[in-house]
This record gives sequence, structure tokens and C-alpha cells, in this order.
Amino acid sequence: MQVMERELKEKRAKIKAFQGLPPNLELARHELRVARQRQMELIQLRERLLGHMADNLS
Repeated sequence: MQVMERELKEKRAKIKAFQGLPPNLELARHELRVARQRQMELIQLRERLLGHMADNLS
């Protein structure tokens, strides 16, 4: 009984981790690539803004 409960808990955790992603694996990979690209754009923007702030303090 405990084994079944543990397996069920693990399966629920996996489902929760992938919530919002499409069931199609290729489409999910594409969305992941797009999200990572957007994250990199935001990181670069943050770095530029911090650089401008540092330049203005000097």
C-alpha cells in the first residue's frame, strides 16, 4: 500500500512539474527554447541597465 502511495505521489509531482506544457513533446521543447531565449534577453537587459546605473554613479 505504501509503495502505491509513493508511486502515486511521484506521478502527481511529475504532472505538476509539466503543467501548462503541451502534451506534444516537440511543441513542449519549442516552448522551452522560446522561454529560455526570452530569459536570456531579460538577463542581458538587466545587465545593460545595471551597467548604465553604475556609469551614472561614477
